[in-house]
Amino acid sequence: DVVRLYLQENRTPATTSTAGVRALADELSDGAVKLTEAAVDRGLLEVSDPRVSGLAVVGAIEQLALSVLRGQLDAPPLEVGRIVVSMVLDGIRVR
Repeated sequence: DVVRLYLQENRTPATTSTAGVRALADELSDGAVKLTEAAVDRGLLEVSDPRVSGLAVVGAIEQLALSVLRGQLDAPPLEVGRIVVSMVLDGIRVR
């Protein structure tokens, strides 16, 4: 499975054989950071460091996807997405 291969290889040490996967991972991470910076610039998000927020979201999504592929998480995908969006926009603090 291509997605599983990407998720697994993305976490291995950089080698010549994983260069393409690492380049894709860097592109996805950079895009997430730029998207977060744009959201902060437009007043849609308030975070002190958009890099931390963007990379945290990418990491969470990758780990959740790998857990689903390994059969460790059987939650409905739309519910997982809703939870992640809620965590990012609303936080996890009790109000």
